[in-house]
Amino acid sequence: MRDELKAGLDSVIGRLAGMGYQQIEMFGYNDGKYFGNDMQATAAILKKYGVTSPSAHIGLAEFLHKGNDDVWKKAVDDAKLIGNDYLVVPWLEEQYRKTPDDYKKLAARLNRGAELCKAGGLKFAYHNHAFEFDTLPGGGTGYDIILNETDASMVKLELDLYWVKNAGKDPFALFAAQPGRFVMWHVKDMDKNNKDKQTEVGNGSIDFKAIFAKAKQSGLEYFFVEQENYAVSPYDSVEKCIRYVKGNLVK
Repeated sequence: MRDELKAGLDSVIGRLAGMGYQQIEMFGYNDGKYFGNDMQATAAILKKYGVTSPSAHIGLAEFLHKGNDDVWKKAVDDAKLIGNDYLVVPWLEEQYRKTPDDYKKLAARLNRGAELCKAGGLKFAYHNHAFEFDTLPGGGTGYDIILNETDASMVKLELDLYWVKNAGKDPFALFAAQPGRFVMWHVKDMDKNNKDKQTEVGNGSIDFKAIFAKAKQSGLEYFFVEQENYAVSPYDSVEKCIRYVKGNLVK
């Protein structure tokens, strides 16, 4: 909904709510606002349409790479105003993911972010792309370091199922290795002919029925439909997605 948000947060959330989406993951947090709306205004928009926001993607380089805890504490306080349950680190810039030491530094900051969330009454997670599964100099992957050098009781994972499959990895193996830790999923499908393209949920190559059968082992609390490129309009795509999800994946 990045381009659609130019029409305003109210417009987008209203349209999604009309399709039947009841939970929305927020992104775009900047200086205590979402797309020009302060936390009170954002909360009012969510309430207007009967939508909740269990999770928010918060990309704060000041916290993650410069050690500024205060900006994360502010994000925690703001998140509570709109009813977030989780704050999620969504992305790691390329210059910070070249070596095992880079990921060890990240793991330390993820632990700190989780501590600050817990102190503020929230929970914490990390969202993957494909690059975390690349082999690092000396062997192993960044995701191995994230899994093994963060506190599993506090640092949870938001598993982006598309990116896991894009990287050639097996979500079932991850669930089995660390059951209960993958508390959120991004549900987006992979084009049958091109792994670097996405398509509407149920229209691609990912067996979501089999994955949803492992929801308990995963520890799933929330999942969010996501699609970043479209053959049709974004609204048409997410409407097709929710029809498939409601008809085939959830009761």
